[in-house]
Amino acid sequence: MIIVCSQAAQDGVDIISLSITPNRRPPGIATYFNPIDLALLTAVKAGIFVVQAAGNTGPSPRSISSFSPWIFTVGAAAHDRLYSNSITLGNNVTITGVGLALLITLDLHLQFGLGIVMPDHGVIRLCVIDSMTVEIDSVHAGTNKGALYTMISASDALNNNTMAMNDMYSGECQDAGILSRDVVEGNLLICSYSVRFILGVSTVKQALRTAKNLSAAGIIFYVDPFMIGFQLNPTPMDMPSIVIPSVEDSKILLQFYNASLERDGVTKKIIKFGAVASISGGLKANYNNSAPKIMYYSARGPDPEDSSLDDADILKPNLVAPGNFIWAAWSSLGSDSVEFQGENFAMMSGTSMAAPHVAGLAALVKQKFPSFSTSAIGSALSTTASLHDKNGGPVMAQHAYGYPDTYQSPATSFDMGSGFVNATAALDPGLIFDSSYEDYVLFLCGINGSAAVVLNYTGLNCGVSSTMNGADLNFPSITIAKLKQTRVVRRTVTNVATVNETYSIGWSAPYGVALKVTPMHFSIATGERQVLKITFHASVNNTTASFGRIVLFGNQGHTANIPVSVNVKISCNAAN
Repeated sequence: MIIVCSQAAQDGVDIISLSITPNRRPPGIATYFNPIDLALLTAVKAGIFVVQAAGNTGPSPRSISSFSPWIFTVGAAAHDRLYSNSITLGNNVTITGVGLALLITLDLHLQFGLGIVMPDHGVIRLCVIDSMTVEIDSVHAGTNKGALYTMISASDALNNNTMAMNDMYSGECQDAGILSRDVVEGNLLICSYSVRFILGVSTVKQALRTAKNLSAAGIIFYVDPFMIGFQLNPTPMDMPSIVIPSVEDSKILLQFYNASLERDGVTKKIIKFGAVASISGGLKANYNNSAPKIMYYSARGPDPEDSSLDDADILKPNLVAPGNFIWAAWSSLGSDSVEFQGENFAMMSGTSMAAPHVAGLAALVKQKFPSFSTSAIGSALSTTASLHDKNGGPVMAQHAYGYPDTYQSPATSFDMGSGFVNATAALDPGLIFDSSYEDYVLFLCGINGSAAVVLNYTGLNCGVSSTMNGADLNFPSITIAKLKQTRVVRRTVTNVATVNETYSIGWSAPYGVALKVTPMHFSIATGERQVLKITFHASVNNTTASFGRIVLFGNQGHTANIPVSVNVKISCNAAN
């Protein structure tokens, strides 16, 4: 990593996007003293802005995997774009699922200016604009529109002479040889989706091959009851298909199917498959989701200072960005995901998808403000982040793997940092908070027993008294792990706008904390600086983290948000 960072500096790199994190909390006197973070400190010294994924170890507290203040840590949020398809049962119940329908490519033969094509699994309406111009008006993905197909469970389509009768995984449709073509042909094949698909033992692609080999009209996957908590990414399917990701919806499907079977009164063998359904969608995105929303897997703060889980005076993550169901470039030869083999794009989820969004936006900020330091870029992204979803409500955070939308609440700073990145606002921040490489060294020197490590990695000696606490770093956030009675911190803002501006300051204090900011009003010219004094006083004894916010309102339209978090509060009445 040190060699990579050195080479990046030599090559004139401005941004590093890092979608890797340590696989465990680093041991030692502090989490910051790990080879990755210290190598990235050398990159920051060279003026390189470092973006790192927060990790996919959420939603528990202190699950963050990116620790250091010089690294810009990004969590993952859902956006409002959703690809979904649906299955409509014969009783008019519609169940939504996941599945990407492939766009059908057709060879159109036109004669006398008119062409009409009716593919097996799609309907395309052609409108002749002139004698040689044809416009595709719409595409219908799924089974033939308006037609209902009989559903056949793989477990009920086993060959009589097969040895798989007692195989609990035979319903996953991985082997066409154990299924009867006579039973499946022309029907919708129902297959089970178990954790074996997550592990890669079974694959959707193989089930699709099975369905095609048996001449099925389509394929339906239902999840088994043990699949709670697994997110199923939309998978490209080249025949009418759907994966039902909900255990409850899967039960509805199976209940309808089983209730529609007719069996011989004596032998109990199936004599008629009565359940019918049609599949539609999977080609067009809809934008009805409430967004952004912090995903359950996105790692959370507070930032652990060491392996004993003492909290640091550093806010992590710094902010969140789109990271769920993201279209990503993909090598058609890639083998990491069997479902996307042969594809040029894949739909992926994780904080590793969120970090590159911020890296790209940081490049735009750097382009507009070439003189910005790394911390100034981070400040522009942070102070302008959005605190509300697209409907004006609070950004919500999921807090459970199972039924994540049931267990959610308004996001705190430990869920989303400063908020959801706002690309437009970040290019006009008004004020910025700036820190330097030297400040980071002073911060490291302030950790007990760190002098030898700092000297080894930086070549700098820690002074006797020249140290800096994490809360004193000039960041666009304030985090105090332990507030004992009263504490004063200061922040310095710089006006990077093209106009002079007058600011008024408002705030909401964390529970159990009295907060005051001075001055409450100030005027600042372009390029000038203003020091803010923030006083915290614990009014209760409390060990639960609480959150507040300081907002700077400019009369020229600029606004700077500063999230405030205080973990442990010890009032003046506390015992020794």
